[in-house]
Amino acid sequence: MKYMNYTSSIKLTFTEMAQELNLGLGVYIYYTSHSLFNFYFTKRKEQQSIGYILVSIMLHYFLRLQKEPTTIDCIKKLPE
Repeated sequence: MKYMNYTSSIKLTFTEMAQELNLGLGVYIYYTSHSLFNFYFTKRKEQQSIGYILVSIMLHYFLRLQKEPTTIDCIKKLPE
């Protein structure tokens, strides 16, 4: 069984991790980070309620205010 190790003690940004996955998987993926206002107006165009949008924003941004979780080195086995 072939596997790739995508975990390590080195902390990567989302963009850096996307680049690593591109190399390992051979498939082009990319990460885009939308601004708060862009997210809000996109959801309004999709006719989402303001309450839903605000809860989504709070759930996303409140996680950034918490302390960083501990990480461990482990290997995820991917089937061929």
